[in-house]
Amino acid sequence: MPKRLRLFFLYDRQLLGALSRCAWRTVRDLYRAGLQDRHARPGMVVSIQTYGDRAANWQPHLHALVSAGVFSGEGVFTPLPLPPAGVAEELFRRRVIRMLVRRGRLEEDAAAGLLAWRHSGFSVHHAIRAEPDDTAGVERLCRYLVHPPIALGRLTYDGVRASYRGRRVHPVTGQETVTLDPLEMLARLCQHIPPPGFHLTRSYGAYANRTRGARARLRARSGATPASSDGAPDLPTLSQPERRREWAKLIARVFEVDPLRCRCGATMRIVAFILDPAVIRKILQYRPQPKARAHAPPGS
Repeated sequence: MPKRLRLFFLYDRQLLGALSRCAWRTVRDLYRAGLQDRHARPGMVVSIQTYGDRAANWQPHLHALVSAGVFSGEGVFTPLPLPPAGVAEELFRRRVIRMLVRRGRLEEDAAAGLLAWRHSGFSVHHAIRAEPDDTAGVERLCRYLVHPPIALGRLTYDGVRASYRGRRVHPVTGQETVTLDPLEMLARLCQHIPPPGFHLTRSYGAYANRTRGARARLRARSGATPASSDGAPDLPTLSQPERRREWAKLIARVFEVDPLRCRCGATMRIVAFILDPAVIRKILQYRPQPKARAHAPPGS
């Protein structure tokens, strides 16, 4: 995205939501082109990113996980070839510029000048593909979609200056490491804090909660079993205990702490449910209190 347009998204963070909607409408229209079913829609999960590789510099862009086809209103999936990246780039660029004009951020003449550029400043990359049975590959891709502004392993501090090593050499300066004053490094990081209540990950189309809920209600009324495009039934729904175990695995992956692992190293399990208030009170009163540490007298 051209630097002039990036500043609009820095001063008005709500434009980032409009940017993700431009990406969704681009994908939706390209997939629908030539289809007879106007209700068919792809699934898309968008992660809004505001940082680049150079020590979290301001560079708004989007990471998206897009289905390789469309879903009908009943949830039947139809595979489709990916739209050409060049066509997606041009359509996305025009949608973004038109959105900025509509919101009063760009004048018509300035927008016409941007559209006349030989190199648009936009880019669309869709060469990465995750196969449905590659669970580890899908997980790696999803982790990358929502990665944080900096990697702590690349950040060093010598007591005076903070240095950050990028993933690649800068194409203009030829430098790999950015060295900044610590306060300037903190200021760069703080500019990526989203406004309160602002969602950085959004679901569209067949992956949106509203669409999935409507499809589930339709199946419940008809009594039908959800099926894939080849007619095979989907996997059975997880039970409540299984869902809890899955959440425990997710917590362990994110925080690198297993919530079901005891301090002694054993895996915790349910032994009994205690509902009697008297017994609960007795157990809590018996719980050993932490020992008070001895402190040196004041002035010693």
